Amino acid sequence: MAMLDISDPSQISRWVRDGRLTPSRRIGSGRNAPMLFWRIDIEHMADELRNELAQRIARIDAARQAS
Repeated sequence: MAMLDISDPSQISRWVRDGRLTPSRRIGSGRNAPMLFWRIDIEHMADELRNELAQRIARIDAARQAS
């Protein structure tokens, strides 16, 4: 979770549900089984999150300069 800079583990479950992140495997069975991920997938997700944040900041800055 540190690489993704999130504090709520349920966010990872939402990304899996939405298809943004794919677990490489689950340990055990059932709905609450822990998920494992490839490091490269986590790094790509972190890059994607940083890019989304940069775009939001750029839009806010542009709106402030326009007003």
